[in-house]
Amino acid sequence: MRQVTPCSKGYRRKRERRGKASGPIRSRGCRGSGESGAGERRVAAVSSRTDGDDPLSDDRPISLRFPIALVLSIICLAAPVWADFKAGVDAYLREDYPKALREWRPLAVQGDADAQQNLGWLYENGLGMPQDSLQARQWYEKAAAQGQANAQQNLGTLYLNGDGVPKDYEQALRWFRLAANKGNAFALTKLCLMYARGKGVPQDFVQAHMWCDLATANGDKMGASLRENLADKMTPAQIAEAQQLAREWKPKSK
Repeated sequence: MRQVTPCSKGYRRKRERRGKASGPIRSRGCRGSGESGAGERRVAAVSSRTDGDDPLSDDRPISLRFPIALVLSIICLAAPVWADFKAGVDAYLREDYPKALREWRPLAVQGDADAQQNLGWLYENGLGMPQDSLQARQWYEKAAAQGQANAQQNLGTLYLNGDGVPKDYEQALRWFRLAANKGNAFALTKLCLMYARGKGVPQDFVQAHMWCDLATANGDKMGASLRENLADKMTPAQIAEAQQLAREWKPKSK
């Protein structure tokens, strides 16, 4: 078995499950000695996919039934924190969820945003403890408030579907936009879906196509599929406008 080192590349493990989708963190190499903390961390995340009929149909719940792919990506940390976090990752990969919980919870309590995100994921999916959407929301909120993009996308999905919180499209849009500003492909795709279906915003295929363009550029295959569905409902002029908007779009700092 290949040894995992602090500067090895991220890897992927797929696990099929019916549930909500959360967004991945994009892989990054070590920042170098110029920043505080050396070593890497690997962060649990999932990808989203559609199934069945037209994903733009308004009678389908958004993001309720998706296979899941665990993504472990790279962020630089102080060595002791990396070791504790990696122990949780290794336990997760062995499906030893109680041990992953034991490794990540102290880091989460100490305020580590990535551990908080992963703890929320364990609670949301009932891994190592009974499923608890309320606890998931609380941990996602802590991480999201620190700018953790995966947690922001996960929190937006809870508000979108009304899991552990009242359904609130305004809050869903808020968190998806924050995550999208960090290049989170799945948040971009969720924005595409919300504009395509008119959830919390007026239905707007041009805006939806723009968000799908951006999602596709950030690596989400679902975004490309949705874009094809949208194109069938749009005029060439509308498609050209959406493509221009995508080229001009820039992340907002706040």
